[in-house]
Amino acid sequence: MAAGRIIRKLLFEKGPSGAGPMAKDNMSGLESFSFNFDGTIGGNNYTYVLNRVEGKWIFQFEGMAYSHYGTLSREVDPSVPERLYRVYLDQRIACWDGYQKYDPNVCDGSGFSVYYRFGDGKSVSASGMNAFPDGYADFTAAVEEIFSPVREEMLEDARQSKIREGIDGRLHSYYACFKQRGSSGSDSYQVCVYRWEDGRSGFEVSASSESGTYFGPGKYDLRMPLPDGFDPFSGIRKLIDRYEIIRWYDFEGRHPDYDNQEWFQVDFFFDSGKQIRAMGTEHPENYDEFRDAFLKTVFSLAEQIRSFEQK
Repeated sequence: MAAGRIIRKLLFEKGPSGAGPMAKDNMSGLESFSFNFDGTIGGNNYTYVLNRVEGKWIFQFEGMAYSHYGTLSREVDPSVPERLYRVYLDQRIACWDGYQKYDPNVCDGSGFSVYYRFGDGKSVSASGMNAFPDGYADFTAAVEEIFSPVREEMLEDARQSKIREGIDGRLHSYYACFKQRGSSGSDSYQVCVYRWEDGRSGFEVSASSESGTYFGPGKYDLRMPLPDGFDPFSGIRKLIDRYEIIRWYDFEGRHPDYDNQEWFQVDFFFDSGKQIRAMGTEHPENYDEFRDAFLKTVFSLAEQIRSFEQK
């Protein structure tokens, strides 16, 4: 451990340190397990739970970034609890039992809690906030190696289920950003259009283009409320259907040549409560066709709004 980290632990961290190196391992086998990561303000909080239910091992995952899926659950192979129990032994998690440290000098940061229950009914638990026991990084890496493949399968199954549901409801807001990088070009486009139930509305387009594809070379900026009776949604809704953008649901891709690809993000909000979000430098199917039709439509709408403003 780095000297600075040791000094910080000694000077600032408060709370019980846990059972310590004299703790004895529980050899009765794993019965249940949970791990929670708390990313505090804006963090990607998530929870892993593993329980034996009627002779079957059931894994549950819940994450802040995937709250629209709720709690995901799946039966897993008995090798999963065996590997978790091996992590307990190899990482000497028994030494953590009763650990409850925190660092009051950190305003933001992250925290954790972990719980093992064994065949004899006894348990080991530890938690911390901006303070972590020795070996924590190795422990979390081992847990991720066990659970991340199952988690990703569950998330993809949930995503496909949302895609099969399709889209219902009226489009009431959308956001899009297309930013070329490196050899892909230097154009950038940002669009935000919304009409909320409380009456607030807006049509905001900012762009910078060397190619001049949609409005001529240079910069473009338009920000104003939506005029009464003006509809900037139905045309975009038709494009969403035509190019099957529902298939982009929760898409996130990173191209190997990241620095030379256009980065994009789109968000479409419907009054049914559904949201389609996609982003990355890897592009989903129908990307080029949709991007072109979308930007042509947006700049056509922008010029129509300018005509309202001039009147």
